[in-house]
Amino acid sequence: ETGWSIRVKDFASQFVYILIFAIPGTLINTSVVAYLIHYTGSVLGWHSITGVRTALAFSSLICATDPVATLATYSKLRVDPLLNIMVLGEAVINDAVAIVLFKMFNSDEVMGIPGAPLPSTHDMFMRISWSVTVNFLGSAALGSVVGVVFVYVMRLIDMGDSPKVAALYIVVSGYAAFSIAEGYFHMSGIIVTLFCSTVMGIYAKPHLQLSQQGMDGTKMTTYFIQQVSSLADSAVFLLVGVSFVHIKGPGLRFATSLIPICLLGRAASTFPLGLLVNGVKKVTMGRGTQTNSLEAKHMFMMWHGGLRGAIALVLAMELGPWVDVLDGEGTAKILHTATFMVIVVLLGVFGGSTQFFLNLFKIPVGVDAPEDHLCRKDKSRTMTAIDFFDKNFLNPLLKTKSDEEAPATEETEPPASGVGPVQ
Repeated sequence: ETGWSIRVKDFASQFVYILIFAIPGTLINTSVVAYLIHYTGSVLGWHSITGVRTALAFSSLICATDPVATLATYSKLRVDPLLNIMVLGEAVINDAVAIVLFKMFNSDEVMGIPGAPLPSTHDMFMRISWSVTVNFLGSAALGSVVGVVFVYVMRLIDMGDSPKVAALYIVVSGYAAFSIAEGYFHMSGIIVTLFCSTVMGIYAKPHLQLSQQGMDGTKMTTYFIQQVSSLADSAVFLLVGVSFVHIKGPGLRFATSLIPICLLGRAASTFPLGLLVNGVKKVTMGRGTQTNSLEAKHMFMMWHGGLRGAIALVLAMELGPWVDVLDGEGTAKILHTATFMVIVVLLGVFGGSTQFFLNLFKIPVGVDAPEDHLCRKDKSRTMTAIDFFDKNFLNPLLKTKSDEEAPATEETEPPASGVGPVQ
């Protein structure tokens, strides 16, 4: 749903800057949280988590952001497009990076069996760098290729006169892309699905113009995807609620230390990288050129939007038996409880105070900006290359002549875009 309805031009114009927050930012966040967990446990004795590997594995999963409540508020209020696209883009890519890190730290093949010496810092750094780079680039390429194939099939079959079939085909394509990525190529299903759905959102919509029965396939498909996405979000909250039965006393004590640690780790990555992004924009765009700079209030709201969700909870449940071997029996349950408490507290406190801080910092709301609003100031060489590839290769391949001549249908932006009219 995110890829299908995202503001493509604005997302592309900020993509490099989103990556700075999502990749180096996640690595910084994970490192700071892991160090503080280990220090407060082994040195200060605030909790029972003392193992380095346990701290690394747990910090990688607890740094997976999932700001559903924040983005829902942004959508309802039609918040500043720059803030919305940065929070949304970082959250999606951050999840994939966090999962790659977690799989490494949770794997006995990479980290060694319990009791064995951990890999050296240099070896660990090289493995992480290689895994994250290959996984991200490979997943982005695979998702784009799969999306092109799916749209080309739509063009060959000509689904324009069967909008209901087309809507089902597009939804199933998202699940198929995820399965292909995880099952056959061992890539990030999240990234593959994002890029696949983004490609389909650009090139499939022209094939969904008014049918002979008068149905607007684009509107119907967008609405259907929104409803499926809403059901999935509800299932996520249900999963979090059911996890209440796993709460254990020792985990609550760890959670009281973990919440401020998570906030510090988030701050250590968000604010310095925000300044870096502004510097990169000035250098790449040229001094004196107007750019969409991140102000202090934007950085605060990005820090504030670092909620946790179902991905962190599911990863906590996937921690291997080595956790109890290294840190004592019952450690896994302590980590489950702490994860649940972090999700609930951040969702209640930070998710519930989003509108308050938007008003406090006078961040623009009710913005009805065009899709290329950010692109007008931040159009880089990357955007120029994408436009060239789109015009000379993808458009001729995926769109028919009638598609290009057909007028675009007016469509309501779904919640993920953050700029559509209030529902």
